[in-house]
Amino acid sequence: MDRLSASTGTLFVIAAGNAGPSDETVGTPGIADSALTVGAVDKSDHLASFSSRGPRLGDSAVKPEITAPGVNITAARASGTSMGTPVDDYYTTASGTSMATPHVAGAAALVAQAHPDWTGEQIKADLASTAKTQPDADVYQQGDGRLDAVRAVEQGVFGTSTLSFGTYDDDATGIDSKDITYTNTTDKAVELKLASTLAEAAPGAGSVTVPAHGTATVPVSVDPTKEGQGRYSGHVTASGDGVVVTTGVGFEKAPKAFELKVNLIGRDGQPIPGSALYTMQELNGAISNNYGFLTATHTWQVPAGTYSIGSWIYDRDAGGSAVGTSVVGDPEIKVDGDITITLDARKAVEIKPKTKEDSESKGFTTSWHREGPGSSFGMSYSQGWWTRHVYVAPTKPVTQGSFEFYSKFRLYAKELTASVVGPEKLPLSMYYSQTYNDFPTEISGSHTVRAVDAGGGTAADFAGLDVKGKVAVVGLGATERSDAALANATAAGAGYLITYRKTPGFWLEAVDHATTVPLMIATGEEGAKLTSLLRTGKKVTLKLGGTPVSPYVYNVLFAQKGAISANQTYKVDSSNTVKHTTRYYGSQAGGMGLDTAYTFRPYQLFGVDSGQYMQLGTSRTEYYNVDPDTRTWHVVYPDWRASKGQWSPLRTLDKAGTEPAEDWLRQVVRPVSSEEYGPSERTGDQLTMSIPEFGDSTMGHYGYVDGTQDTAKGKLYADGQLVGDSLIGGYGVFTVPAAQPSYRFVLDAQRRADWARYSTSTHTEWSFASAHTTTQTALPVLSVDYDLHGLDLLNRAEAKKKTKLGLSVRDQAGSLKAGSLKAWVSYDDGASWKEVKVRHGRAEIKHPKGAEFVSLRVLASDSAGNRIDQTVLRAYGLK
Repeated sequence: MDRLSASTGTLFVIAAGNAGPSDETVGTPGIADSALTVGAVDKSDHLASFSSRGPRLGDSAVKPEITAPGVNITAARASGTSMGTPVDDYYTTASGTSMATPHVAGAAALVAQAHPDWTGEQIKADLASTAKTQPDADVYQQGDGRLDAVRAVEQGVFGTSTLSFGTYDDDATGIDSKDITYTNTTDKAVELKLASTLAEAAPGAGSVTVPAHGTATVPVSVDPTKEGQGRYSGHVTASGDGVVVTTGVGFEKAPKAFELKVNLIGRDGQPIPGSALYTMQELNGAISNNYGFLTATHTWQVPAGTYSIGSWIYDRDAGGSAVGTSVVGDPEIKVDGDITITLDARKAVEIKPKTKEDSESKGFTTSWHREGPGSSFGMSYSQGWWTRHVYVAPTKPVTQGSFEFYSKFRLYAKELTASVVGPEKLPLSMYYSQTYNDFPTEISGSHTVRAVDAGGGTAADFAGLDVKGKVAVVGLGATERSDAALANATAAGAGYLITYRKTPGFWLEAVDHATTVPLMIATGEEGAKLTSLLRTGKKVTLKLGGTPVSPYVYNVLFAQKGAISANQTYKVDSSNTVKHTTRYYGSQAGGMGLDTAYTFRPYQLFGVDSGQYMQLGTSRTEYYNVDPDTRTWHVVYPDWRASKGQWSPLRTLDKAGTEPAEDWLRQVVRPVSSEEYGPSERTGDQLTMSIPEFGDSTMGHYGYVDGTQDTAKGKLYADGQLVGDSLIGGYGVFTVPAAQPSYRFVLDAQRRADWARYSTSTHTEWSFASAHTTTQTALPVLSVDYDLHGLDLLNRAEAKKKTKLGLSVRDQAGSLKAGSLKAWVSYDDGASWKEVKVRHGRAEIKHPKGAEFVSLRVLASDSAGNRIDQTVLRAYGLK
């Protein structure tokens, strides 16, 4: 950024970022010296809580230089976008320093137009030094103050935007001086009186005369030997004859620093190769919380204090692949002089969840969190299935603040098991090759088969080789992939294929497409051993087993508070878990979805986890460990290509036992109110509609459109007149009349993805009354719940049998509302409809011959006259 500014003369106006209210949060590229960096204020010129603050991390330079309005800004809206809260098709309202920055950029254009001979650097100085300083914010929060576009264009006199003296060490000596340069572009000399709000950095003169079309300088000096530890900032103001010029000044006096040296040792007893992830903090906030990567030895210069350091040291195999991770740290390091600590992965013990089944993890998360009087910080690190082992080193109990470490797993039946059973016993730790365009072909059940040496896997290697129904073993070069070998093995009729590279260690493989032959990947060592056995001429037999769809999953989190213990074996059984059967409905046999189980500890605002592929149209037993301090949020995607899923309510499980079965993605999926998503409500004369577009048959589940695969649009009418619409579907904020007209909210949602077989289009109209309120008041919008009897796991009913349909109506709180109910069915996607009788909330649907899909329309009202009219095309299928 600085090079671009220097080479082009351009002024870059850049948002400070929205990472406030913490200090040292101005982001790149706004940290550049040449950038005019912009913070945000509200309409009363108060600093926005989200606005990133200075000083600049690393050297305590003054950033930002200026602020501008950035709270609840209504601006032009790009067609079809949903950023912020859309007002209509042309405008949206949003908050952020990115909403403040265009004000300053526009003012810069006005200044450039009025003064076409000014450089970018002069425009920056003019905009900043003519800003209006606010008394409730310091220099590192606001720079020189809030933009004053009129003064910037018309005043013609400006000064250096900011003076950054940086950071002084504890033993710094000598007086440091920097100049403020005042520039007068008018035809008349100006005399300016100088005043400073920072006594530690007073100007060298009480006044200055700036000649017409000239400049004048005034020194500002700092004597660090006279200052105590801390951060200093203020404004030097030059004023006179209607001219006001402000320069922000800042510096920091650092405390005495000591060396904190860390050595990282791997499980092999050697200094680690490469780097390790780390998190570090000082409990009283003496330094900024930080994280990143460390090499084998690293030294910080830090003030005295109590520190916490956690590291994730990789365990690498002979090929250099990370096949394990050791979490090693010290949550309480006393620093009052130079100190060296060693974090040794050899002290770490393996974390082992134990279930009654022989289970495996498809990835795990470890988390280190430390809290003190001035710092609450930590890190969660989620790793994939290829990291086979995780360890953690015990620690001593902390004596200050709090400390927690946890490990989190999702445990499944083993997807693949393999071993050599003759002529000798040899376990094999293989995995299925991934694919770029589909899913691997997997083994189901147990099979004992003969292995055959297929050389390098070329067509010539397979020529004349009897591999039908057998395992072909192929050794590849160091950079070769398995695609050609897989194609040749398939053509030769092989039952299975194992590939390995003729280099040591684990390697991660993926082919373009799967075939009918399961492709398994071995390490270089195991592959070489297997090939060596085959070349003895003896019959080599393998036992292969697989469970493509796990009948269970354990979602477990093991938290330790205060210290990490040496015992990291966790028994998981009925005494410490909640169990329930979960059914995952789909739309076609073999369809693949995705699910994620997020967890939140009391100090966490967001979860770190990765999704797991799962076959839809199946059911499984799920277990969650009991912990009153863990909240769980489950999300299920209707297809592995879907960008939005169905969400569960946030739950806390504090009692072991068995819960009722839970259904996911069961029809009828339709717009339905959800307390978790947020209420539809009115406050004063602002009406908020908040209705997720895709809720399945389980109360509390909700999903919403992504704007690409799914689209939706809502319109609000008052007494038949359009109030406004929203392209983000069921969510919209509207300003409405104070009187009590009759409202109608119309929501249309479509699913356009090729995997979307059901609920392809919905049309819902809510009719209700609402008048001015003085408090937040829930709107009387209704939802229809559908209970389709006899659906199979692919959301199909028997075509030759009557389908029983239960219908009920509820408000947002979930209370059942008595009233009228009518229903219609269609078998031609809504081209024609036939009414079905509804008695006491029950109906029976008889399907005509040849029908494939059933569409539903329901009209319902409560005793107060609030109404819902809902149409769902392809509500369910027939078989």
